[in-house]
Amino acid sequence: MALTEKIFGVKLTGPEKSLIEGESSANITSDGTGSITSVQWIKDNSPLSPSDSIIFSSDNRSVSISPVQRSDSGEYQCTYTNPVSSETAKLSLIINYGPEDVSIQGEDVVDLGVRVSLSCSANSQPSASFSWKFNGSDTGVTTDTFTIDQTDFTHSGDYVCTALNRVTKRSATLKHTLRATCFSKNELLRYKCLI
Repeated sequence: MALTEKIFGVKLTGPEKSLIEGESSANITSDGTGSITSVQWIKDNSPLSPSDSIIFSSDNRSVSISPVQRSDSGEYQCTYTNPVSSETAKLSLIINYGPEDVSIQGEDVVDLGVRVSLSCSANSQPSASFSWKFNGSDTGVTTDTFTIDQTDFTHSGDYVCTALNRVTKRSATLKHTLRATCFSKNELLRYKCLI
């Protein structure tokens, strides 16, 4: 009667390079020692099933995902099992994507002499970096928020936010038009507009 060897040393090997949605492929390979009777794959606590983009090797010990999508991010587990033992290895994948869905929050029309903030956001993994242009010229602002301490007529114009993902090398922009007016509730400011 053949002895069933206990399983040990199970490990997973995954991609070394950053994974980019729609471009990259991910290969996850398992390895271990002992008598292997079954191999089971789990992603985020649910069984991992084959699909058009997820293909298992004939021995079920490796899986290929191509091309990767953001939904492929998560924790992968591979369990080797035999009648006397089992062992599980884990590996996490992060799929980088974006930026997309850029938005700018802030007022379109403002009084003179007030403080104004425009806030830019984008859906991106990892988080995007931001830069701003005003009427086509660089402003030097490299944060998600562009602030004007006290508005005057020279602040009227087009503000363009650019979101950049330094991993995917992709960028996206959005324009916000701001207009400073004399229709202020502040009597002093309204007087200054008239003289």
